[in-house]
Amino acid sequence: MFLALSGILAIGNIQFSRTDDDCVQVSTATDLENASALFGVEQEDLKSCLLYLRNQTRGEIVEVNYSESQAEGDAIDFYTTYRVHV
Repeated sequence: MFLALSGILAIGNIQFSRTDDDCVQVSTATDLENASALFGVEQEDLKSCLLYLRNQTRGEIVEVNYSESQAEGDAIDFYTTYRVHV
């Protein structure tokens, strides 16, 4: 239980920045690494959940980039979203 709480707090430390093409990227790799280790998931999986909304309908997968404000949402929203995507 403490690992889950620590992971949620670690996600709150992750900072995002906007790229030239209005996409969002993680700007603090060490915080992403810490959070993924606490949750026991791959860094790329966690990063994908933080940066994209993925929908699958009838075999077609559509990924939509989050805006900077969406990517910086609170840890509870992330945790709920992440559990749905795994």
